[in-house]
Amino acid sequence: MTALTGIAIYDPRRLKEPDFLAGFIARWELVDYLLNQLRRTAADGDPRHRLILGQRGMGKTSLLRRLEIGIKTDPDLAIKLLPLTFREEQYNVRSLDRFWRNCGEALAEWLEASGDTEAATRLDADMRTPSWADAESAAEAFLARVAATGRRPVLFVDNIDLILNALPPAQHWQLRRVLQAKDGPIVYGAATQAIRQSGDAQEAFYEFFRIDLLEKLSEAELLLCMRRLSEARGDAGKPVAAILAREPQRLRVLHTLTGGNPRILALIYQLLERAESETVFADLEGLLDQMTPLYKARVEELRTDLQRAILDAVALHWNPITSHDLSLAAGAEITTVSSQLSRLKDFGVIEEVPTSGARAGYQLVERFFNVWYLMRHGTRRTRQKMRWLTAFLQTFYSRDDLWRLKDRFGQNMASSGWRMLYGEALDAALEIPGEETGISNSPRKNKQYRSSGNKKHIPQQDYFAIALDHHRGGRYPEVESAYRTAIRLDPNSYYPWNNLGNLLADHLDRPAEAEECYRTAIRLDPND
Repeated sequence: MTALTGIAIYDPRRLKEPDFLAGFIARWELVDYLLNQLRRTAADGDPRHRLILGQRGMGKTSLLRRLEIGIKTDPDLAIKLLPLTFREEQYNVRSLDRFWRNCGEALAEWLEASGDTEAATRLDADMRTPSWADAESAAEAFLARVAATGRRPVLFVDNIDLILNALPPAQHWQLRRVLQAKDGPIVYGAATQAIRQSGDAQEAFYEFFRIDLLEKLSEAELLLCMRRLSEARGDAGKPVAAILAREPQRLRVLHTLTGGNPRILALIYQLLERAESETVFADLEGLLDQMTPLYKARVEELRTDLQRAILDAVALHWNPITSHDLSLAAGAEITTVSSQLSRLKDFGVIEEVPTSGARAGYQLVERFFNVWYLMRHGTRRTRQKMRWLTAFLQTFYSRDDLWRLKDRFGQNMASSGWRMLYGEALDAALEIPGEETGISNSPRKNKQYRSSGNKKHIPQQDYFAIALDHHRGGRYPEVESAYRTAIRLDPNSYYPWNNLGNLLADHLDRPAEAEECYRTAIRLDPND
């Protein structure tokens, strides 16, 4: 799968500034807010250190780079502040003197980029002298060099939690004293979870940072990202632009699938472009394999074995699962499970959703994460082995798309090793009863099907049964899909419009769309 033109999946720093800025289209309000905070700091000298929290892929590194560029391109900030950036993980920091030498190296890079190569060379030589050998003298040497520029340093430190965890505890207070000094360095750090030292009243960094949480992208932000991605791809992106114009409801599906995660969106976007490709299923497998390091890291970041066991049970269940059923699956008391669920919700991994019963259910926020988990951890039984693919197909594609896949690729799958897995998954996604295993282009033997050319359809009334079955299980997105398919089969039928309105109003909290459905139903049958 080729890289997207002008899109950085893992390292936004590899892009040239104009390309990076052209692709930075979300979180503008947060950028403006943080730049205003820097203006206040530059004006009154009061240090306002900040910590940006967000899951992997939420755009922390991109945000830090955008703030750095914001300082450089703002005339007022550029003469008062000196933005210094570092590599994403500073694994060499095991003592505070090493941290200050890294700051010195970042300063040398800034001097060189500003055209003062002579000063950069002198600084490089100075850092090899004894004046940079211990923490106290290294800090003094760094601050003296910064003072010569007439600016106050802003340290954009990614994965700052790794640095603090690696430093000896005694050096935390030493670092805090430097950061609290008048006109001392300002720290804008980023991390995937709260810093351990910030929650302990005995620690140096207790309540030290002001927190900015990177929430998932809204649907409006997601739409902007999709449009930007399709524009960046030129002709290759035109099919995606057409989908956005023709099927705006797909945006909600993408939002659910990605959990509003920008990195996952950029990766999944490629599948939309290649939906008509002969290699679409191979591309899906390649994408899931590409996601393995990211998703494994997300599981391993959980703090306890019980949290990982709960995530395992939730992911393998796929549909919302109650805390009662979770306690049985995880082998723990329900009160213990409930407290861990609260923490997992705070981490942004699990969300609480309504079910058809009295109890709430829990599912993974990012459904593609769940698809990956089913693929990696499902059992050897055939139905479990294909469940990940069925789940993805039902979530990612419309029913019309699934029929096109079935008709277009049926013969190719029948002659390949994909027949069993992909054929059964497509049939399961279309919920075709009484079908032979795999893909077949032969006419339907079951009388409930009718054919129109190469496309096979289930009569409208069958979708009411499908909707009812999903409704009993609390699978409301699938209920919506069934009703919308029934509407496509007969747009002038009153009942699916009325039932869809009930679903949107009562279970999906989308009253404006529900009203549109009700008004259509009224127009079709004014006497009901």
